[in-house]
Amino acid sequence: MKQTGPDGLVNFLFNTSNIPLEKNMIGTRIVKPVENYEKYTEAALWCNANKAMIEDKGEWYEVVALPEQTLEEAKSAKLAEINGACDSILKTAVKTYPDTEVMTFDQQVREAQSYMADPASPVSLLASLASARGIELADLAARVMAKHQVFSALSGAVIGQRQALEDQLDACTSLEEVNALAVNIVMPS
Repeated sequence: MKQTGPDGLVNFLFNTSNIPLEKNMIGTRIVKPVENYEKYTEAALWCNANKAMIEDKGEWYEVVALPEQTLEEAKSAKLAEINGACDSILKTAVKTYPDTEVMTFDQQVREAQSYMADPASPVSLLASLASARGIELADLAARVMAKHQVFSALSGAVIGQRQALEDQLDACTSLEEVNALAVNIVMPS
């Protein structure tokens, strides 16, 4: 059914509840110019539910199957999913810190280790941080090392799970195996 809107444009209204999504529409052609938008809408909805697309063939549109992923493409996509799950957890662990501060974490750890081994060591970053916070340098060095230990344990557990999933992915020899690989990286308790 079509209806003219207040802007003067014709709007096509469809009741999509009666569109049969179970029939195979591969090869269905829709002649240009499209006069039956219900058929086009039916085809589009079917494509969305059935790994297909509507391809412009010049004088008509045709419903075609999406090309199958290669094993290499599937593995690449799965690895991105695995890496994303790992990154999500580790980024959550440092989300309360600005990126510029996170960039100093390695230096803070090196200086804390140096200070704890020899309190006379040059530790310019930690000295500035302790002074600005109004706390003792020894206290700050201990806090830095405590946080480092917690983050090291967390990142080790999470990255270990990521690496185990990557090992499983590397062993996959078919699309079915890749698709069956569940990506489930969890925070350690």
